[in-house]
Amino acid sequence: MPRPVAYVGDDFNGIFDALADRTCDAVISGTTITPERSSLILFSQPYLEFDQGVAVNRRLSPNVALTADLRGLTAGIQIGNTSDVVAKRLLSQGVIAGIYYYPYNGVTAALDDLTEDVSG
Repeated sequence: MPRPVAYVGDDFNGIFDALADRTCDAVISGTTITPERSSLILFSQPYLEFDQGVAVNRRLSPNVALTADLRGLTAGIQIGNTSDVVAKRLLSQGVIAGIYYYPYNGVTAALDDLTEDVSG
């Protein structure tokens, strides 16, 4: 018997567990297809593709135009986001000074932090 379609929340970090334990039948969300995720779940063909982006406060960091210009800055990213891979690579290369993690639903807080100097 078909079940009704229902929106059940915004816990992105739990979407793959929800599929595994059959809490939901499908997930419709932007996500990165990785080998690890593909070993656990079946993905459709991608219908949109996005690149990683960086947002900076032009008042506090007016000279940031290239990745190399991020030197000495701290990146704020969402927990569970695939931007973590990019941020860790930039950190290991010495391009950024550190990583600050926000809860997945905290993107607004991350953007709010751009309005003030959070470097310590």
